[in-house]
Amino acid sequence: MSPCKLLPFCVALALTGCSLAPDYQRPAMPVPQQFSLSQNGLVNAADNYQNAGWRTFFVDNQVKTLISEALVNNRDLRMA
Repeated sequence: MSPCKLLPFCVALALTGCSLAPDYQRPAMPVPQQFSLSQNGLVNAADNYQNAGWRTFFVDNQVKTLISEALVNNRDLRMA
């Protein structure tokens, strides 16, 4: 058999060998109860940060001034 006819056969054989691997199944990771998202403490802490507002979150007056200027000069907010 000539090498030109043998090459496609070898490539096909090599590619079929790759498909014999079993499908990957991610193992379940044990998570302690203290890190569960269903606890109210974690959800309430996230809600407090969202409801706090950026003026109370940032302490530095220079940062507050920069954010205020950015909000005033934001073209997207002006168009909306």
